[in-house]
Amino acid sequence: MNIRSAQATLNEIRGGELLEEIATHIHEATAAVNEHQKKAVITITLELDMPKNMKNLSDPYLVMTGDCSSKLPKADTAQTLFSVDADGNLTRDLQRAQTDLPLSIKKAGT
Repeated sequence: MNIRSAQATLNEIRGGELLEEIATHIHEATAAVNEHQKKAVITITLELDMPKNMKNLSDPYLVMTGDCSSKLPKADTAQTLFSVDADGNLTRDLQRAQTDLPLSIKKAGT
């Protein structure tokens, strides 16, 4: 059995556009991983199907579609600290939270 290389087949999907898209996703993922020190995921999807109007032919024909997508790391989003007021609402007024803390000042040596 003589199996054709995957690269030769992939090169023919959409006239080589799929391989160009894969290369672009790899390039963008590399830059994002270097910048954010987090992983990226590249997904290549190939679908093979037999056209409905060609199912009864003596020679089999298939159609192949291909797609590439990526999930790139992002910078961590900034967090905002809130406290909860007496009515159960979030507030940026942190004074209540500070007065609830059991803090005291002690003199050195005591």
